[in-house]
Amino acid sequence: MKQKPKQNLKQKPCAYIVKKLEEKPIYWFELKRQSFHILLGPVLILLLEANILDEFRILFLVVFGLILSFISLYIKIPVVSWFLKHFERPEDMKWFPGKGKLFYFLGVLMSLVLFDRDIAYASIIVLAFGDSLSHVISRHYGEIKHPLNQSRILEGWLIGVIAGWLGAAFFIPIWYAFWASLIAMSIEVLELESMHKIADDNLAVPLAAGTIVHILRYFA
Repeated sequence: MKQKPKQNLKQKPCAYIVKKLEEKPIYWFELKRQSFHILLGPVLILLLEANILDEFRILFLVVFGLILSFISLYIKIPVVSWFLKHFERPEDMKWFPGKGKLFYFLGVLMSLVLFDRDIAYASIIVLAFGDSLSHVISRHYGEIKHPLNQSRILEGWLIGVIAGWLGAAFFIPIWYAFWASLIAMSIEVLELESMHKIADDNLAVPLAAGTIVHILRYFA
C-alpha cells in the first residue's frame, strides 16, 4: 500500500498566512498610517503632561497646519510633501492635504478645552487605539459585516471597542471607559455621510467619548 506523504506541520501556519494574504493582501500604506495614529495619542499625552504642549500650542499647530495644507494644494513643500505622500490618503490630497492629521489634532484640542484633563486623555486614547485598530483589523482580518453599516466590519469594530476601553481605563473608571469606547466606536461605525462631508471620525470619536464620560460623571 502506497503511504501518503507526511505533512510538514511546521508549514501549516505559513500556508495559512499565505492563503489569508492572497485573499486580503496587506495594505501597507494604511497600516503605516494607522500605526502613526496609534503612537501619536500616547506621545501627545506625554508631551501635555510634561508641559511641552498645551491648548494654545496645539491651536497654533492646527492653524499652521491649515496654512500648509492650503499651500500644498499648489506647490510641494520640502519635508511636508514627503510626510503627506507617506501618511495621507490620495483622495484627501486632491482637496484637503493633511485632513486626517489636522482633524486628529483638532479632536485633541477640543477634548482638552471641553473636558477635564483625565476625560480628555481617555478620549484621546479611544481615538488613538480604538479608531486606528478598528481600521487595521477591518481591512486585514475582518469577515463579518456590521449590522449597523454593511460597509463596515464587525470584528474591527469589536477590537476597536476593546482597545479603546482598556486604554481609556488608565485614566478614568473602567466602566466609564467601557461606555465611552462603546458609544464612540458605534458612532464612528455609522459613518454618517453628512458628517464626513464636514469633518471626520478623528473629531467625532474623541468628542463622543468625552461627552459620554462627562454625562456619566455628572449623574454619578
